[in-house]
Amino acid sequence: MQAWLVRAGALLASCAWLTQSGCTTEVVDEAEPPAPYVPPAEGAPECELSADCPAGTYCDLGECIQECNTIDPCTGELVCHPRGRCAEDAHESADPPVDPRPRAEVVATDGTVHVGPTDSTVMLSYEARPSDAPVRYRIDPRVPWLSVSEPRGSFEGALTVSLEIDRSRLEAGEHTGTVVLRTTEGNVTTTVLLEQALDGVYQGRLEYTAPRPLGSVPLRVEMVQLGSRVELRVDPTFSPTLGLASGIRATASGRFDGTTVTASIVQRFTPEELGAERALVGQDVGRELAVELTITEGGGLAGRFTERWFGLFPADVEVSGELSLSRIAGQVPGAFEVDLPPELPPHPSVNPPPLTSACSSAASAAAGSSGGTCSEASTVGQLLACGDAVLGRGVKIEGAPLVTDSGGESGYDEMATVCAAELAAGSRDTVTSATSVGCIRPANLSCALALYGRAAQRGEPEGAGGVGAAASAFAAVGLLLLQDHLVNAFEAPYRVEAGVAETTVQDELSAGRAHAHDALSFLFQPFLLEALRSTPSSIAGSGDYLALRRTAQLLAADLTALQERVRIESRRRSSEREALRAQLHADALRLLVGLVALSVVEQAQDAPPTPELGLFAEALTELGQRSLELSEPVDPLGIPEGFVEFLYDPLMAGPDRATNFQQVFVAHQPELAAAAAAEEEARVAVRQYDADLDALGTQLEAIDRQIASRLIQICGADPVDPASPDLTGCASSGASRGRSSSTRATPSSPRS
Repeated sequence: MQAWLVRAGALLASCAWLTQSGCTTEVVDEAEPPAPYVPPAEGAPECELSADCPAGTYCDLGECIQECNTIDPCTGELVCHPRGRCAEDAHESADPPVDPRPRAEVVATDGTVHVGPTDSTVMLSYEARPSDAPVRYRIDPRVPWLSVSEPRGSFEGALTVSLEIDRSRLEAGEHTGTVVLRTTEGNVTTTVLLEQALDGVYQGRLEYTAPRPLGSVPLRVEMVQLGSRVELRVDPTFSPTLGLASGIRATASGRFDGTTVTASIVQRFTPEELGAERALVGQDVGRELAVELTITEGGGLAGRFTERWFGLFPADVEVSGELSLSRIAGQVPGAFEVDLPPELPPHPSVNPPPLTSACSSAASAAAGSSGGTCSEASTVGQLLACGDAVLGRGVKIEGAPLVTDSGGESGYDEMATVCAAELAAGSRDTVTSATSVGCIRPANLSCALALYGRAAQRGEPEGAGGVGAAASAFAAVGLLLLQDHLVNAFEAPYRVEAGVAETTVQDELSAGRAHAHDALSFLFQPFLLEALRSTPSSIAGSGDYLALRRTAQLLAADLTALQERVRIESRRRSSEREALRAQLHADALRLLVGLVALSVVEQAQDAPPTPELGLFAEALTELGQRSLELSEPVDPLGIPEGFVEFLYDPLMAGPDRATNFQQVFVAHQPELAAAAAAEEEARVAVRQYDADLDALGTQLEAIDRQIASRLIQICGADPVDPASPDLTGCASSGASRGRSSSTRATPSSPRS
């Protein structure tokens, strides 16, 4: 009642002021209906008087509306006012007359309504007294998360309205909104208190910061809150390092205490899942990702995570960092169930390789009197001497000239050729005491590891140092061969040997990565990783942490080869986006495992932050970003529209094929010719269609003339147009003529 009196008083005061100032109420001389009005997308304008509204609309229940227009007129004796209102007189005031006497009082049953976290609608009830008074109303939600399908209507006595709740853009927590019931008897405001759960889809990043910065990777999760319990499911498409494990999406259950979310995601990976082409490790590994997040401004989540890895070392190792997630507006989590977490793999054995009889014999021969008999019974000193002797006869790369030799030939190329030959399968199992090694003997390195490893098991730090020396040598060979293939890959499009087709860039990259994977699988043996981790800083530092740095450099070079291969495949469109993304995801996970292992070694050796590992960490961030780009509806790797694929082949070079653009043009000549032929075929078909259409039109015109001539015979000619039949008088007379004509018809003359 009070609201109605205030509004009535305001209207009267406005009228009085308008009169005193010489103004008049809005009267239109030309009382024409308005054109149809289309309200803006954000909704009809609010108003107090019709003067607040756009032309052709009037103010009704606080909203500018149009009741009639030039297309939709009024019914009965009412006419359409220029303001779009059905009225008795088109010249009356724009606003309908105000009744100074209220007919009813409208009140809300509940002034404040509470809505739970799982409710999808809210019910509001009102009552009008006296109950027989008709009341027109409009429901006006004042917050975007409330809506009503039919906002206008009328009632007598009682009214119950159901409003729908849109939670897709709401932050977690409590929200307050109001709903105004605007009626002809005044306005009633109801307060709605809504509790919003954590339900939603969140996108963010895992930023690895300890034991050293390791880069960042994207993460997307679906979250559902069930009271104090939360359930999470990782979206593998947008989470390259948290993809499918044994074909299962990562899920987790957690707790929410009102401010903090805690949960743990457990995954177990097979060796094949840690490398798209070749496995990095030979045993299952697992991880437990524990997160602790708080609600941030804007509805996101942020906090820290701790990630424990199992299966790499004889005990679990830990990395940690920061996690930030932003809620994706308009997206809701799908239905899912949380799977039981898989059993984490056991800690691997860190025993050194077996000390074979061939190893003992070759080491004894190489060591001579300094080593004595190299066996399980040897002393620590003998084991170290034997390891040094057999390693010295298994590696030559450390002192090899890798730039040029005295003869001017490329020592780099020559050494790469020798290393590749000695890494061939036939030379792997032969341990030798000979000094004729050209590059490396893998069997000698394994023998050295067996000897050094036994010394390390007995507590001798130099034993771990010897393991590091063997690892450094093997990493150097893998790095040499991979870089040699990278150089060949970059030169391949421009290098020609008469009569010999060069290998493709992809072949060179694949061959280089194969050598890198051989070396990495050797370097990531649990025994070797543990030996590196247990190497004292004084020993590792004296060698400039060479094993750690070379392994990190090898992984980074392998990643370079991967990225170049992905670029080529995406530009040539030879791989589907799904296949490219799957390859990137597998390599991102493999890269993360390598980073975790090497960062643990670096921390244990108390090594200064190595630049190789720093560049390696940046590569993880870049790889994650590339993976995310492949997951979005954009061109892979950011390649712009109009990009010309690279097809240049020196063997195809000629006067009309001197550039890549010319070779692309020539390569696509068959497609262009086929398209031109199809276009010409279509033009011929169109011309034939036009000719057939003209012929059909001519036939129809002839038929029309025949029909007109026949009708003139039956009905007579039109007095005004003699070429046309007189159809007006043909209905009655023609019928008799028709019957008479049909009576005279004979079998021998069917058309008469």
